Amino acid sequence: MTMYRSLLLNADGGIIDVSQQAEQDNAAVLCIGLGGTGINALRNLKAKIYNRVRPDDSVSGAKQYPHIKFLAVDTDRVLFNSVNYKSSAIEHLDPDQEFFDLSYGGPISEYFRYHASDFENDPSLKEWFRHTDIKALSAQAGAGGVRQLGRFLLIKKSAEFKGRLLRLAAEARIGLSDNAPTYVHIFSGVSGGTGGGIFLDVSYIVRDAFPEARTCGYFFLPDVNIVKGLPPTAEAFVRVNGYAAMQELDYCMNFERNGDSWHQQYRFGEIASRQKPIDLCYLITARDSAGNVLDDAYEYATNVVTDCEKAYAGDHSVGVHLYEGKEYVDDSGAKVKGRDWRLLPSPIPLIAQRECDVLERVPDS
Repeated sequence: MTMYRSLLLNADGGIIDVSQQAEQDNAAVLCIGLGGTGINALRNLKAKIYNRVRPDDSVSGAKQYPHIKFLAVDTDRVLFNSVNYKSSAIEHLDPDQEFFDLSYGGPISEYFRYHASDFENDPSLKEWFRHTDIKALSAQAGAGGVRQLGRFLLIKKSAEFKGRLLRLAAEARIGLSDNAPTYVHIFSGVSGGTGGGIFLDVSYIVRDAFPEARTCGYFFLPDVNIVKGLPPTAEAFVRVNGYAAMQELDYCMNFERNGDSWHQQYRFGEIASRQKPIDLCYLITARDSAGNVLDDAYEYATNVVTDCEKAYAGDHSVGVHLYEGKEYVDDSGAKVKGRDWRLLPSPIPLIAQRECDVLERVPDS
């Protein structure tokens, strides 16, 4: 089945002539997937890169992309391993090198009970963490849809997480010129306990680790998960989580206007920043511009953000550099500015892009 899947074009398999593969840019690229939806997008991206971007080593037969690094971050290692086992070879994420485990091995409710007094004096938790509101019994199989729990688990391992990012970036820069840029792409759902609970913290930890890097966030709106079919209670908390996460994202993306800033203590120290969490934000929905739900909407949504492989790991003349306002000639021959939404070659306008008002819907082309 794995061999068969590796040949399916709709699973990013098949055989693509090397002449059709894009050249890599002189850049270090980190791609981070948060939670189930974000990791699904990350797998999809890895498959596209392995098929559509020319490797550094094409002679030995084993494709090598030493300047492109992938990292999946989740609170459910069991589910990660299960999906990994069913994935094709080019979608596979190395559980030792490309996975950061946030799960807690014991009963989380007991941990809360025995450490309740510590939380009140912990500068990284005391201002926001309300463990008595969390009903989860375990944190081994996900964050149970509780954003507070997902965030708690990240902050608990924040020093290790930042260290992993720094190591990946250092490895990605081996062999590059000193002035080679670093690009970081973050994929996450906003309505679950893991992705929705940690995507802003991860964005600011990335900023703290790589002050000069260009960062892009690709965030999946609640309807992307709802279209898969959820029980009424699950759909309700998905909507609530998504609304809360979007309020937070919108507020942080507008620090320049509202005059506020980000302050959070982590295990490695404090991050205080007036910057927005990411340089460029994309919101992905399950609907087209007319508001109609797409066929296979979840699969389409997790595919659409990875359809432009040049924006991630190939020639960045089409991608991040264009955010600086350079001109680009699109497929129709029209000249567009670098901040124009058409630079993201989405088949239909599913993705909202702005640097401040992240909730704006993209117009039809």
